[in-house]
Amino acid sequence: MKIALVSLDQKWEDKKGNQDQCRLISKRISEKFPDLDLIIYPEMTLTGFSVTNKTISEFENNSESINFFKELSATTQISHLFGLAIKTADKQHYNRCCYINKNGKMLAQYDKMHTFSFAGENELYSRGNKPEIVQVDGAKIGLAICFDLRFSPLYTYYRKQCNLMVNIANWPDARRSHWLNLLQSRAIENQAFTVGVNRTGLDGNGLSYEQSSVIYDPLGEIVTPIYSEKESAIYDINLKYVDEIRSKLPFADDLRTELYSNF
Repeated sequence: MKIALVSLDQKWEDKKGNQDQCRLISKRISEKFPDLDLIIYPEMTLTGFSVTNKTISEFENNSESINFFKELSATTQISHLFGLAIKTADKQHYNRCCYINKNGKMLAQYDKMHTFSFAGENELYSRGNKPEIVQVDGAKIGLAICFDLRFSPLYTYYRKQCNLMVNIANWPDARRSHWLNLLQSRAIENQAFTVGVNRTGLDGNGLSYEQSSVIYDPLGEIVTPIYSEKESAIYDINLKYVDEIRSKLPFADDLRTELYSNF
């Protein structure tokens, strides 16, 4: 499976500016790698992680961001995974990620389960209540957003069905080591490819983000990209390696999940 991770330097709350960036990047990638399976962008792709501005949220039945990525996916003939702020019919706001296939069809939507109260995210955004898995060809992909990474039970659940887990984020450089160590831990403990896609640059709150998008293999080793440029890197992963490692090292057989909820 060929995947592109895009460490976008997001323009703060500037959807048009970020659309222009994404369009150029995705088209450039698709021209160099027409056999690519998936392009992944960071959390709240077209706005950055803004937790106080209600106006960036889009109604799910007429979403500018979703329509943009549907068109971009169909044009490039490559699936896209991205994030946005959504407002539902009952006026609840969610931090959401979406998977759109190469034909422009929505395959999966996931609402962030663990809102980041430390930054006040919980004051505007409601918490999602269910995990989401998207199955494409041989890939079974568990979806997560940023702060979800700190909560291993979600990833333990994904392990049962997934060979690939993806987290899109706006994770500040001040806690970069946490980001990388937690991604590696999730890969090791669940013996699955684990992808983290983070933004770069400065956000509207003055927080700095450095290049830290990465893929860890089922043994927790960093996967080397087959190609990279300023904001993007291309990876070629063999998902059968997950089954191979789990067969050789069947550590999950000793899980005692029936006990943990009683502690």
